[in-house]
Amino acid sequence: MQSLAIFDFDGTITNSESFTPFLRFAIPRTRLAFAAAILSPLILAYKWNLLAASPLRRSLIMLVFFGEKETDVLNIGKKYSRDHLGKLVRPKAIERIEWHKNRGDIVVVVSASLSLYLSDWCNRLEIDLICTELESLNGVFTGQYRGGDCTGATKAARIRKKYDLNVFHDIYAYGDTNEDFEILKLANKKFFRWRTISNLEDCEEPLVRKDLHPSHKARLQTMGQEDFALHELVRNQK
Repeated sequence: MQSLAIFDFDGTITNSESFTPFLRFAIPRTRLAFAAAILSPLILAYKWNLLAASPLRRSLIMLVFFGEKETDVLNIGKKYSRDHLGKLVRPKAIERIEWHKNRGDIVVVVSASLSLYLSDWCNRLEIDLICTELESLNGVFTGQYRGGDCTGATKAARIRKKYDLNVFHDIYAYGDTNEDFEILKLANKKFFRWRTISNLEDCEEPLVRKDLHPSHKARLQTMGQEDFALHELVRNQK
């Protein structure tokens, strides 16, 4: 009887988040700076905790990808996947993925990051993918999500939609922040920051990187790595 292995991507499979480096790789700095200027009211609201990161991220994506040719951006995403993404990946994550594959388990990456680069990475490893996708019309990106932002409870909902969880012998879940709690709830074998846990109370500790300036640590305690990196991106573009 098969088992299912669910992996978060940013911070679990990787040592750091992948979304912001991709934007810097794919989008000219002048366009990012322009987007930051346009979004300055939202950025200010975000900094004052009046706005969640998800709508800010959505607005940023709309500004930087609207009107871009799908084939061009997909080619950039493929290049980012092959030339840069591997540098972020933890060797132990690849080892664990291969361990599951050798057992005959179904392996799926579930992430709020973009299919633009995750699709190529997962295809090369021959594993499934559930993530945030961008909408295109006649080969041009509209700047909108297709199916919404794949984060929080949406992750678990999409897993249930794709798989019949009752058919699996075991369900493994690997995460690193409170954004992954919903997928951890699905599993009978839970791993939080590569440590086995029995319940969510064992992993409710703030995510604080040791290399951060003290003024940023309190902010990071309440958000995942991707959201904090988005904050840093828009802050650094001002």
